[in-house]
Amino acid sequence: MGREPDPADPYAILKDKEGKGSNVTIDQMEPLRGKIHLDLYTDHPEGEIKRLLKLGVTIYQSDEPGTDFTVLADPERNLFCVVDTRGP
Repeated sequence: MGREPDPADPYAILKDKEGKGSNVTIDQMEPLRGKIHLDLYTDHPEGEIKRLLKLGVTIYQSDEPGTDFTVLADPERNLFCVVDTRGP
């Protein structure tokens, strides 16, 4: 279940009510993201990143200890994340 939008939040996440598919984030978190930011959720992030690299994306920022995502850039330098759903 989602929560009501708060104007003080720097971002809002749009997602399917049943948790299926990708999320779209609309945010103001410069400089890492643009106004529209796509998060791809997967329980196999290594394989998904490898697949995306073959399609022409580049790694913008690798996941760091304590994070569950990797920031990628498409060929036009639009940033998006692959998020690991396997949990801690």
